[in-house]
Amino acid sequence: MANRTIKQYKWAAAAGNCRMRMLMTVLLLASLSSCKKFLQERSQSDFTPKSTTSFSELLMGTAYPLSTGRLHQAICLMDDDVQEYPPVTQGDVGDGYEQGLPAYAWQPDFFERMEASGFDPSGITIDGYKNYYKLITGTNIALQYGPESEGTRADKDYLLGQAYTLRAFYYFQLVNLYGRPYNDSTTTPEKSPGVPLILTANVSDSMPRRHSVQQVYRQVHSDLQQAFQMLDAEKRTGDIFRVDHIAAHLLASRVALYMCDWDSVIRHADYVIQYHPQLMNLNDWFPRKTDPSGNPAFLPIIGVGNRETIWTYSSSNETYPLKIAYAYGMSKDLVSQFEPTDLRAQIYFTTAPPIFEQWISILSQPAKWEIIGTIITTTGCAFRSSEAYLNRAEAYAQKYLLTGDASFGQKAMEDLNTLRKNRFSAADFQPLQAIPADSLLQFCRQERRREFFFEGHRWFDLRRYGMPSITHTYGMTKTSQRTFTLQAHDPQYTLQIPPTAILMNQNLIQNPAAPVRESH
Repeated sequence: MANRTIKQYKWAAAAGNCRMRMLMTVLLLASLSSCKKFLQERSQSDFTPKSTTSFSELLMGTAYPLSTGRLHQAICLMDDDVQEYPPVTQGDVGDGYEQGLPAYAWQPDFFERMEASGFDPSGITIDGYKNYYKLITGTNIALQYGPESEGTRADKDYLLGQAYTLRAFYYFQLVNLYGRPYNDSTTTPEKSPGVPLILTANVSDSMPRRHSVQQVYRQVHSDLQQAFQMLDAEKRTGDIFRVDHIAAHLLASRVALYMCDWDSVIRHADYVIQYHPQLMNLNDWFPRKTDPSGNPAFLPIIGVGNRETIWTYSSSNETYPLKIAYAYGMSKDLVSQFEPTDLRAQIYFTTAPPIFEQWISILSQPAKWEIIGTIITTTGCAFRSSEAYLNRAEAYAQKYLLTGDASFGQKAMEDLNTLRKNRFSAADFQPLQAIPADSLLQFCRQERRREFFFEGHRWFDLRRYGMPSITHTYGMTKTSQRTFTLQAHDPQYTLQIPPTAILMNQNLIQNPAAPVRESH
C-alpha cells in the first residue's frame, strides 16, 4: 500500500467490483439529485460491499479528494497573496482574466458567474458546498456500514478512523467557508449559522436546517475524538494518500488554533512532532534528476517527495488553477515578505528580474508542485509537519501575550528557529532573539504566510485574524485599472450558499451579502 502511486489509487477507486460501483453511484447521486431530499432512497436491489477491504477501496473512491480533483478552487483568488497582472499586449488576453474576476472581486454570485463562464471546462464543479457534501456522503457510508463488514478489528478501526478524520476535515472546511469565524468579535459561535450536519447515510425526507458554528465545531471535535480512538492504538502509517493518526492530530491542532484553544493546539502539535518531526532542508532541495526525455524534474514542496508530507490530496488546480495562471500571480506584497537570503524565495516561487516586465506580465509565480517539463505531476494540497511547528509557535506566542510569561515566548521562538534553520543556508540563518509578545505573534503570522502561500491557508487565516480589509486591482491594461475593496468584517468573508443548494433545501437560510466597493 505504501508504494502506491496516485495513478494506481485512481485505478483502485474506479476498478472496484460491480457491487461497489453500483452502491457508489446510487448513493452519490442520491446526495445531489433531489429537490426534496438531501439523500435519496437507495434501490433495495443494489449489492453492497461486504469485506472491510472493499469498504476501504470504496472510501478511497468516494470520500477522498483525489476522487474529485477539486474542492473549492475559487477561494485561491480571494486573499491578499494573489494579484491580477494586466497583459503585456492585447494578444495575450485570454478567458482566464474575466473568468477569474468574479471571485477576485468578491462578488456574491461569483460561483454562478464563474460556472457560466466555463471557468472549469473539465466538468468538475467549483461548487465547494456540493463537493464537500458529496465526500461527506462517502464517509457516512463507511461509518454506517463499515463496522459490520468482514475483516479484522484493526482493519475496521483503520477504516473508521479515516472516515471520522475526513468527515471532521470536510465539516471544518465547510463551516469556515459558509459560516462566520469561530472567534468573530461581532458575535458568538452559538449564535452564528454554520452548515447542516448530515451524519447518516439513511433515507430521509427532512430538509436539514443550518446548525450553529459552535455545533459544527463540536461535531468536528467529536469526530476527531472518535478518530483518535480508532487510529492512535495501532498507529498505522506509511501511505501519504490516506489520513492516519498523525494527520488526525494535525487537523485537531488546526481546529484548536481557529478556536483559540492554545493548550489543545500545543498538545496535538506535540503529538505530530513526536511521530513526524521531519522538515525539508531547502539546502538539499535543488533538483538532481531528469525525466526520461531529459527535462528537469523539480522536487515538489507539495506531496510526494517532500519528507514533511503527512497526507497529500486534491489537484494543483485547487490552489492555483492553470486557467488563470497567466493572469493572476503572486501579489507584490507577498513577494516583499521574503528576505533576500530566504531559500523559499528561490524555491517556492519563480521570479524574473523587473527588466523583463515589458515582456512578462507576471514576474513572480508559485512553484510548489513537481514539474516535469511543463506538466505539473503532483497533488495540489498537503498536510505538512511544518504546520505543527507553526501552529505550536503561534499558540505559545498567544500564551506569552496573554500571561506575560517570557518562557512561552522562548518556546515560540524555538519552533520558529527550528523551521527557519531549514529555510536558510547555515551562513545566512540568524536565530530569532527575544521579541515583544505582540511582535512575536505578528512574526508567527508572517512566517505562516511565507510558508503556506497558495496552499489553501491564507483566506481562512485572514478570517480568524479579524477579517482585515483587502484591496484588489484589476485591469486589461496597465493604465486603466479598477479597484475592488473588501472592507474589514465584510459580509463577503462568508460565502453565499449556492442557489442550487437553496433550491434543494428550502430550510437553508442564505448568508447576508453586500456589494463590494469598486473604484477606477
